[in-house]
Amino acid sequence: MASKQLLVSVMTCWKTQSSRSLSLSASCCVGRQWRMERGLPPKGNEYGPLTEIPDWSYADGRPTPIHKGELRRRERNKVLMTSVVEMLDDMKTGKKIHSEKNKNSLSNRHKNNR
Repeated sequence: MASKQLLVSVMTCWKTQSSRSLSLSASCCVGRQWRMERGLPPKGNEYGPLTEIPDWSYADGRPTPIHKGELRRRERNKVLMTSVVEMLDDMKTGKKIHSEKNKNSLSNRHKNNR
C-alpha cells in the first residue's frame, strides 16, 4: 500500500515538474545557424522541390489545382521580379547618364587644352 502511494506521489510530482520545464523554443531553431552559414533559407522549406513540385498529380496528366501557398509564392515572386526589373532599369539609366557626363567632361578638357 505504501509503495502504491509512493508511486502515485512520484508520478504526480513528475507530471507537474515535466510540464513546467518543457521548453520548445530551442527546437524551432535547430539547424538554422548551419543553414544560414551555407547560404540556405533559415527554415529549410521555403524553396526547393518539396515546395515547388505538386504533392500529387492526376493519372491522365492533367495539371493539379493551384494551392493557396503556391498562389502566395507566385505573387511574392512577381512583386520581387518587378522590383528587380525596375532596379535594373534604374542602373542602366544611371550608367548611361554617367557615361554621357564622362564624354562631356572629356570633350570639355580637350577643348580647354587647345
